[in-house]
Amino acid sequence: WGLPVLKPGPVIILTAEDSREMLVARLRSICTELGLGQNEIQNVASNVLISDVSGSGLKLTEIDRDIVRPAHIIIEQIIGACLVIGPVLIVIDPAVSFGVGESRVNDAEQGLIEAGRRLRGALNCCVLFVHHSGKANAREKAIDQYAGRGGSAFADGARMVHVMQNLGPDDWLKETGTELQPGETGLILARPKMSYAPPQAPLFIRRTGYRFDHVDRVIVGKEAEQQGNDNRVHDFLTSELAAGRF
Repeated sequence: WGLPVLKPGPVIILTAEDSREMLVARLRSICTELGLGQNEIQNVASNVLISDVSGSGLKLTEIDRDIVRPAHIIIEQIIGACLVIGPVLIVIDPAVSFGVGESRVNDAEQGLIEAGRRLRGALNCCVLFVHHSGKANAREKAIDQYAGRGGSAFADGARMVHVMQNLGPDDWLKETGTELQPGETGLILARPKMSYAPPQAPLFIRRTGYRFDHVDRVIVGKEAEQQGNDNRVHDFLTSELAAGRF
């Protein structure tokens, strides 16, 4: 997204939703759309390691005497397998599939946070939980740290929270100064919580198929915005006139 990678290395994805075959196919498509060379694609294939646990019932937490705790045996097995790999990032997707359910929302979320801290401490890597947005938050396009479904413990316990939402054509134009073309989707990746960094502005991403491009934000004043609107109307009228449409 236009930012330097300060700590490159292997990435592990624990997926309990999509199959490994699906994720490998997506990853291959992304590499192709980015125009990567064969050596670069091989580097991605060797360093993005996908573990498919969908349908296995694997949980990172458990209920012990009515208290949600990290599932120590499972976590120690994961740590043992990861030590020989030395990952810089572990992606856990989706968070809800690795917990004890949502009947005790905040307890379940805090248990996952504690499990993530154990992995982070043992492996010295980032642990990223992919979490779904709440229904109302998604409809309202909320991008604050509490946009995720469920309780507040997940956001409160995490050291970083990023929120991705679709951005409509009008909002995309306002934020980036460019128009979305047919087949393109605009995305905003907000970073409302960054405990170890100063406040960070949102990132803007244009998606075309499996290609994702970072787009710089444009701060437009009212006069410049009006001028841009005028120019678009003028261009539209000119093209219609040239086509013989009055």
